[in-house]
Amino acid sequence: MKSISSVCISDIYQMKKILALIFCVSSISSFSQKDTLNILFLGNSYTQFNNLPSMVETLIEETGVEVITDANTPGGYTLKQHSTNATSIQKIKQGVWDFVVLQEQSQLPSFPLGQVQQETFPYAKTLDTLITKHNPCAETIFYNTWGRKNGDAGNCGFWPPVCTYEGMDSMLALRYKYMADTNKALVSPVGPVWRNIRENYPTINLYTSDESHPSIYGSYAAAVSFFAVITRKDPTFITNNFGFTQIDADNIKQAAKEVAYNQLNNWNVGEYDANAFFETDSFSPFEVAFENKSTWANEFIWDFGDGESSTEKSPTHTYTDTGSYNIYLISSYCGVFPDTFSVDLKIKNNNNSVGLEEVENRFMVYPNPANSVLNISGIVNGELELRDISGKLVLKSKIKPIVGIENLEKGLYFLTFTTNSSIETQSVLIIN
Repeated sequence: MKSISSVCISDIYQMKKILALIFCVSSISSFSQKDTLNILFLGNSYTQFNNLPSMVETLIEETGVEVITDANTPGGYTLKQHSTNATSIQKIKQGVWDFVVLQEQSQLPSFPLGQVQQETFPYAKTLDTLITKHNPCAETIFYNTWGRKNGDAGNCGFWPPVCTYEGMDSMLALRYKYMADTNKALVSPVGPVWRNIRENYPTINLYTSDESHPSIYGSYAAAVSFFAVITRKDPTFITNNFGFTQIDADNIKQAAKEVAYNQLNNWNVGEYDANAFFETDSFSPFEVAFENKSTWANEFIWDFGDGESSTEKSPTHTYTDTGSYNIYLISSYCGVFPDTFSVDLKIKNNNNSVGLEEVENRFMVYPNPANSVLNISGIVNGELELRDISGKLVLKSKIKPIVGIENLEKGLYFLTFTTNSSIETQSVLIIN
């Protein structure tokens, strides 16, 4: 759980507190998402058709991020073949990638489990291990493809689950999710997005005449799915329709929103982001040791609440006086998607001896920084208000577990909770 320590609302406007928050924001800026994304696609004709990497590149660049893509997509290729292919290995070893997309041969993951355990899973692991070794900041994305339009007639006789589209598609989704989970990787749920389109917008033809490869509509649906998973942004705001009618483009984007964007956690998006946490211990006379217990993090910024800071993993800090201090830790992995944790510390003098008291925070707000929603726990009844740095009220509602913020401008905000017994406020950084 993540939180920023609560403060009395009257204290928010004190200069000392404002200066501390400004320091926190300026520190966080060094953790912003990259201005350039490098994406490698390793697959076969399903990736090559309609130049999917170029479509993904075009859509993501609408967000203002430069995208550089590369690919190796020989027809019919398997992950096993990529694991020994000189071109694939050379591209992985370039070591520049932020994301590497892996797509298995279109039928293989839907086959009997014993066959998939022998012919697919080991090579997914081999490739993911190679990716991590040479690109320690990269995330692997498994490209969950789709069932053939009317099932796999050629293999129906020996493996009945693939006799229908629904059966084959379900097997593919199950196996791709397993590969992602066991390799701590992401899923681009293209197959599930296609299924939503087939069920809700049946006039959109996702297939070419072979009932297997993607039409331009199918590739667009795939690109929009990748957009949602990589950017973590609502795909319905995409403006490039690639020449489709507005209604067809909107329906494809709506399907991707419902399946990919609205369920990012199902596809492991954010599962392996930094999770900030620390504990404290005190030494005489005013020395405090901070034990960093963050997970999935390798970069750290500390604000000790007295104007001093550190980038050490687990620093020790000496205070010059008794008093209350807000301690912030901002943790990140490779500088993206930071997480913040903080507590209030009281250094007090009892009978001429210095003691350290950690004040438990009453509520939790996470993630922080945030870009689409805020999760709230710890307070059940009451009202919340969100104000920008100028004090302007931008949101007011009953306290609820999830608050949508995707339409707010990025910047520093103050979130205030009012209950029958207290008024508590914390700062929130929005990075849309």
